[in-house]
Amino acid sequence: MAMPGLRMRMRITLRSLSWLVGAAALGVPGLYVAVQLHAFNTWANAQEGGVCGMPVLGIWLGALAICALLSGGALVLNGIDLLRRSQPPRPIKRYAEFAVLAAPAACVGLFLIVAMVAW
Repeated sequence: MAMPGLRMRMRITLRSLSWLVGAAALGVPGLYVAVQLHAFNTWANAQEGGVCGMPVLGIWLGALAICALLSGGALVLNGIDLLRRSQPPRPIKRYAEFAVLAAPAACVGLFLIVAMVAW
């Protein structure tokens, strides 16, 4: 039974959802790496001989992919909200917000470009 005075109306906008997804782009890959590296270390310690470290590379590349996908999703959500809500002389603050949300994806892209050139 709901109490009459405790009703709250929660409204999630695309802008706040984009910030939530952007924060997840930083936190979720780190959590993924921590859990997977712990599982890999547990498995590696149970082996009698040496083990190959290529799964660790896969874990880190998977985390980079998760980061880029979540950051890209945050960019799309923020871009839709920017186009729908702001009038054509859009404030510089919104473009700065867009750049902050693009930073994780840009870092992943820069890392992949440098890795391909150095390879």
